[in-house]
Amino acid sequence: MRSMAGLVLAFGVLTAGPAAAQSDLSALRGKARMPITMTIEGGSLGDAFSLLAEAADIEIRVEPDWAASPPLTARFVNARFGDALAFLLKHGQLEATALDSRTVVVSTISGQDPRPAVAAAQPEVVRLRLEISMNQQPVARPMLGIAAGTTGSISIPKVAKVTITPTARQDQRLSLAFEITSGATTVKPQLILNAGEPGAISWISGSDNFELRVIPLR
Repeated sequence: MRSMAGLVLAFGVLTAGPAAAQSDLSALRGKARMPITMTIEGGSLGDAFSLLAEAADIEIRVEPDWAASPPLTARFVNARFGDALAFLLKHGQLEATALDSRTVVVSTISGQDPRPAVAAAQPEVVRLRLEISMNQQPVARPMLGIAAGTTGSISIPKVAKVTITPTARQDQRLSLAFEITSGATTVKPQLILNAGEPGAISWISGSDNFELRVIPLR
């Protein structure tokens, strides 16, 4: 059963806005309004900032060390980049400054002590880019960060809900167990990927053909 903190975080994604924390994103121009679809499940705040940077194709420099922060759960579906960033800033009690249209620096709010790091070891987070096509046309490129051994999911309205459970293997390969629901069709494939190598899954639902390409990120 997911903790209450995780539930509150997941709900907060729907309500957080650009004013959630002190920030100056004026230099981002249109990038702040870029739509983002991503999930972080069981990762640290540092993992979340890293995934957000990948999703927006932007550099986020995080000055505090958040690699050992408590695990969080957050989901963004077609959210604005600025809103997703504001939610993470509020969670970490941080502020952000955009140096230019492609670079954001995240730091502790002036006059506030940084939150102490958590000493406990954190699980490895598997970071994935998904590329979903319908009838050979790209429809979504969501990002996922999932702690190994846990389950994360992303829903693309009118396309599919994708649930993934990653497991690290002793042979250094990555095992990904999927459950994909698309219309009236549900498939449960499994991919075993070599380090850094992509994989793909295809299925048919009604008269539509779908393909899901999975790209592991470093």
